[in-house]
Amino acid sequence: AVVVTQHPALAALLRERHLIEDDCEVLDHVTDPEQIRGRRVVGVLPHHLSCLCASITEVPLKLSAEQRAARRELSLEELREVAGEAATYLVKRLW
Repeated sequence: AVVVTQHPALAALLRERHLIEDDCEVLDHVTDPEQIRGRRVVGVLPHHLSCLCASITEVPLKLSAEQRAARRELSLEELREVAGEAATYLVKRLW
């Protein structure tokens, strides 16, 4: 698996929830589609990339309007409070 996130606390939460291994590769962003092609990815990707993955797993964040507006990094403790259940998707390009 590979994690795509710019948020270190999210990677820590994923490890805490046993969604990824401790040594899982974490990318800030995808610079080459080959980084995620055929792999199980945890994070958020645009559909033109998520359709290349074996699967894409997201952890939805239930942020308040104030938290969204603040645009600041959330701590692990804050993420524990707002992180929903992980959901895994298979995305397929039709044409």
